[in-house]
Amino acid sequence: MSIVIYSYHNSYGLKDNKELWNGIVNCPYFCVSQTLVNGLKTLYGKDFQIGRVTTVKNLTDAVYEYWTGTACAVKQHADIDNIISTASIKSGLNENELENIKKSFLFNRDEVFNSIRTMFELRMNPNNIVEKYLSPEQKFIVYIFNEIINSAKSKDFELKEDFTEQEIDESILRALQNAKEKPSNGPDNTEIKNLDHIVIHGVHQFSPLMLRTIEEI
Repeated sequence: MSIVIYSYHNSYGLKDNKELWNGIVNCPYFCVSQTLVNGLKTLYGKDFQIGRVTTVKNLTDAVYEYWTGTACAVKQHADIDNIISTASIKSGLNENELENIKKSFLFNRDEVFNSIRTMFELRMNPNNIVEKYLSPEQKFIVYIFNEIINSAKSKDFELKEDFTEQEIDESILRALQNAKEKPSNGPDNTEIKNLDHIVIHGVHQFSPLMLRTIEEI
């Protein structure tokens, strides 16, 4: 994986660095936020009005289209809720702890859902978790994680891996498709000229899914 990191002190002067500008001017461009997308379009006009700049979230959503979709979320919610509802003392908790935690986890189901998904995105190995240092709530999260891994439900939590180059190219173009804008004075015939490089701009906090996306690209 080849990555070049650029930094700058003046966002109004990107064009002043010819080497930097020539390296990014024709690439697909993914920004940390829609605010940055809008700012670049305003600042650099036609250079960023040709449908090749959008958010990095749109990129991760395109690469992991199923994982970030509604159908996947519904299926995973059902799996997790079922495990919580049917949990027994084999989870390692006593009856009082178990009853309270089950109620709490079902009440805060979205937070539990996000935690479990993050564990899969991180490719966590439950054998590396030292249980004696865990709180009862953490033990129960690990219990749910193990129940999924060791059952047929594991297929509902599989993230696609080993993408082909064509699949990645199609994902990049799909992410940019909705960002494409036609100029008011006529048709837009501009095409992405370079899929050999992409720019990820302004990202300073990397989610597990974002890191996986960068690795695949």
